[in-house]
Order: sequence, then C-alpha cells, then structure tokens
Amino acid sequence: MILAYQPNNHNMWTLFRHSWGLTRAPTELVEELQKQIQDNIENAPLEKKIDVIETEMGARPIFISNRELNAKALRELKPMHEEWAGVELVGATAYGLRLYQNNSRLLMHVDKSNSHVISCILHIDHSDDAEPWPIVIEDFQGNTNEVILENGDMLFYEVSGGF
Repeated sequence: MILAYQPNNHNMWTLFRHSWGLTRAPTELVEELQKQIQDNIENAPLEKKIDVIETEMGARPIFISNRELNAKALRELKPMHEEWAGVELVGATAYGLRLYQNNSRLLMHVDKSNSHVISCILHIDHSDDAEPWPIVIEDFQGNTNEVILENGDMLFYEVSGGF
C-alpha cells in the first residue's frame, strides 16, 4: 500500500531530517489489510499497466482497492508520517493493495511531487516461500540503499527536499 501526504502549509519551504526511514505499522491495521487481501484475492483484477512496473509472461500485479479502508489507513497513519517528517501534513492519497507476482519488478523511479511529498510503502504480507525482494531507495546524498521489508514494515520516504 502506498500512502502519500502533502504539507499543511503549501507555501513553506522545509528541508526534512531524513530522505527515508523504517518503522512498524499498527498491528490491528496490518491485520485488517491482510484480511482484505485474503477475502478478495481470488476475484481481484490485474492492475492496469504502469510504466514503472516491468513484467514477464503477463505477470502484472493484482490490485485490490477499498476506498473506505484506504481512507482509514491514510487517517490512522498520518500522525506517524507527521512525526517522521516533523511537519503537519494533509492526506493526499492512499493507493490500494498491490500484490506483485513472480516475474514482476518495480523499476527505480521518482514519484510525482505534486501528490507524493511525504510517502510510505506499507508492506502488508508476502507468501511464506517468497524470496526477499529488496526495495532500492536513493538517499539525499545519492547513495542507494537496499531495504527488505517484512510484514507490517513501513518505509517512509521524501520525494523532494523542498516544496
């Protein structure tokens, strides 16, 4: 799940403390999202074509969306994002549940800064036999970092140093 926030004051220029960070999401929310996957995976559609997702043999991700649950996650996780960023934020978007399949890859890319100033990837679950799949994130100094997420991990990141 991708969650994105904008600063409450759109005219301020702020340099945040970190380019990325890692924490744990509330267990109850993660369990609710896992149940959403379990209840809907059999009939869920494939995600539309996304330029930054590379697939082989038609292995597009499965996509599960629930506007009410997306809004709940955005609302409940907002204080954690504000604490990490050190500024008051306004929820911008909560993208539904993307389930990657074998032979699909998320390519290095830069998110849209008009909607993704402070964001996180919430890793909800993975199959027991899944190989670790590192997320590669570039920090403010241009260094790339590989992060392997476990169930319930939240990877915070900042799209731009100022807005």
